[in-house]
Amino acid sequence: MLAAGGAARTISGDLWQGVWYQWRGRVVRRTHRRIPATVRPPPDLQHRDAASAGLRTAGGAQQGDALRARLQDNIRRFRQGAAQLSLALKASDTAIQPLWVGDNQRTLDLAHHLREHGLWVNAIRPPTVQPGGARMRITLTAAHQPQDIDRLLEVLHGVNV
Repeated sequence: MLAAGGAARTISGDLWQGVWYQWRGRVVRRTHRRIPATVRPPPDLQHRDAASAGLRTAGGAQQGDALRARLQDNIRRFRQGAAQLSLALKASDTAIQPLWVGDNQRTLDLAHHLREHGLWVNAIRPPTVQPGGARMRITLTAAHQPQDIDRLLEVLHGVNV
């Protein structure tokens, strides 16, 4: 099962009663007791800096090109397989492949079914999307192998989507 997590937190307390930020080209001061902190924590920034430094090396650029090519291959493989299964994919040439389901309960059932088969795919429902527009958010990466894509298609083949 492949998944990636993010960091989300709030800053609270007397020390953070005012925060300056830029919005639409203007500097604004906002005062709240709890402020969402969308800035990545320092360890994440260090990993990002180390990763981008690695990509700047002579071999790093070639490795980055190879990873992008593998991701495009995975996207192409998934979309071709989905077309053969007549799955209702939304148009996307990115790593995120939205599979339209429509009904909220069917979307949740499909997400549960995929998890039971070791596949992590998020169900996206209202209010994130309009009512009747529930979908699965299939996220492909360069780390996925062709057999991972084939496994996902195999499990989706047995489901009425």
